[in-house]
Amino acid sequence: MLKILVTYAVQGEFTEIKWPDVEVYYVRTGIGKVKSAFHLSEAIQQVKPDIVINQGTAGTINHQVGDVFVCRHFVDRDMHKMTGLGMEYRIDSSELLAARGFCQHWTESATCNT
Repeated sequence: MLKILVTYAVQGEFTEIKWPDVEVYYVRTGIGKVKSAFHLSEAIQQVKPDIVINQGTAGTINHQVGDVFVCRHFVDRDMHKMTGLGMEYRIDSSELLAARGFCQHWTESATCNT
């Protein structure tokens, strides 16, 4: 059975997901990268999900509440300052998603830029 871990920062972003033949787990991470990373890593270690879905990422002027995207590209502007030390600040998850067979027919794609 597929295990999905759903993350959200604040209660107002929570939406229950119901899919047949899927185990859904939820983790409220709180606001901020460090707090979110801490709670998410704990949940991943406990649940061992097949995929993680994030609900409620804020900060757009181009989309409406309820729009759903598969983010295949991630940009961490804080890490951009570290490129001189060989740190990556852009991640492309396209190959990983394809290798696992996820989101193959999903037409909407987005970049999560934080």
